Amino acid sequence: MATSSNSREKYIMKESNELMRKFPSKRLDVSFRNSHTLLPSLTYIPIDQQNAPSPLESLFMFKQPQRTPSNICFEYGWRNPQHNWSLWVRNMHSRFQDVWRRAGIYDSICGSVYQIHKNLDLLFVFGEKWCPKTNTFVFPWGEATITLEDVLVLGGYSLLGECVVTSAFLVSEDEVRIDDRLMEAYTEGVRTPNRKTTHSWWLEQFMGKGSDVEHEAFLALWLSRYVFPGSLNNMIKEVFPLAIRLARGVQVCFAPAVLASIYRDLRSLKNAILEMKDGDSPRVKIQAPFLLVQLWVWERFPTLQPRPKAIRHGEPRISRWGSTSRGFSVQEIQLAIRVAAPDFLWRPYAKAVDGFLPPAFYSEEQELELIGQNVSGKAWLLVLCIRPSVLVGLKGRLEHYFPHRVAMQFGYDQDIPATIEFKAENYIVAWRDFTRRVEDRSLYIPSKNFVAGVTDRYDTWWKVFIQCCRIKGLDILRA
Repeated sequence: MATSSNSREKYIMKESNELMRKFPSKRLDVSFRNSHTLLPSLTYIPIDQQNAPSPLESLFMFKQPQRTPSNICFEYGWRNPQHNWSLWVRNMHSRFQDVWRRAGIYDSICGSVYQIHKNLDLLFVFGEKWCPKTNTFVFPWGEATITLEDVLVLGGYSLLGECVVTSAFLVSEDEVRIDDRLMEAYTEGVRTPNRKTTHSWWLEQFMGKGSDVEHEAFLALWLSRYVFPGSLNNMIKEVFPLAIRLARGVQVCFAPAVLASIYRDLRSLKNAILEMKDGDSPRVKIQAPFLLVQLWVWERFPTLQPRPKAIRHGEPRISRWGSTSRGFSVQEIQLAIRVAAPDFLWRPYAKAVDGFLPPAFYSEEQELELIGQNVSGKAWLLVLCIRPSVLVGLKGRLEHYFPHRVAMQFGYDQDIPATIEFKAENYIVAWRDFTRRVEDRSLYIPSKNFVAGVTDRYDTWWKVFIQCCRIKGLDILRA
């Protein structure tokens, strides 16, 4: 879906004087100014359309049905709080909130008590806009996507800590003993008439029963239901080691793993839509926490938002949308997307919202931070968000991450994105690349109030793409 580039870019960003346009661009709205763009990018407009969002046919030929097909099941990954879950969270919070903060899971656990009403038509329409090749939504006016920043803010999942795969390796006798205890309980659940260790059965066995492994059992349920919900209402024994590590305050880097699962299922959803176009109706199980996709839409498309609630002090961002909803038809959603460019919120977390603290790298004024190779604090969080990488998911599954295609979501100017050829063959290589040292000597951190734009060549490149769509009979403006 992108342009040609032979290898991964060494640096993260580029500063240069460019002919710039505001977004959305207007004929005379152009100026020559200093710009900061994310790499890799092209300094020329390619003659062919190898760099265009592709395959074009799969993006814009499909005619949306009047309602969401029943063969696509979102129930596996859409987890609202079960009975007594909120009570268990409150009980555990009074005893283990400090541990949760050390492990970087505090906001995510607290956010799991909010009920988010599912809008199937909205999820389906946005799934149709997904491009699996670049892991971005392709709209008539540009690209956007759910990023590590969104997973950090909306889901409360940590960007720091151990790899989700290697953290599942138990190292002490005590950890192994606790794992055996959890496995015994899991096996007991399998022996019930239901022959499954369900979430409700697990909660009844451990909540308030005085077990010395109650905290680990609580975290195991949280992981199985709200982080990696791969099985419908059943416990996932593979997360037990992670629960044990978290109970000791070990920080695990969940954000890449969660985002990888969302990218995987957006691809599955898109493929199912394409197969429906061909007359097939395969059953698709969406297993990732897809409520984050809907929250992403609500945060960025004002016309599709339900009325947000006030965030009380200490509440997570997700509390804005708890138990609120607003219905739209497929046609209304498509129209909202088509005309969204002027009002699309590229940086919704920069807006002042009472009770909400944005990520540490949001600054009132622009900053130029000297970083060198040893980066820490807010600069390192920003680096992880804006640097292209391979995301390591649960069980070592890999997904590509291309934030340079959506630079304006981080306050940077957008240039023509180049293709990246990752060479990560397994999770070990991918994780080493994800946490690699920074070659840039300094890091530009834009002001949270800065309104980014696009280079003049990017504006031309996108208009050429739209014209090519029209020549092929694919009117993106009506998609």
